[in-house]
Amino acid sequence: MCDIMYETFVKQMMIFSVSEINYLATNA
Repeated sequence: MCDIMYETFVKQMMIFSVSEINYLATNA
């Protein structure tokens, strides 16, 4: 259960990082 929660957390962080990079690149 903890492993699943950690994996979900990592996936959310990766998605957030990608979306943030795209946002910065668009407004550069």
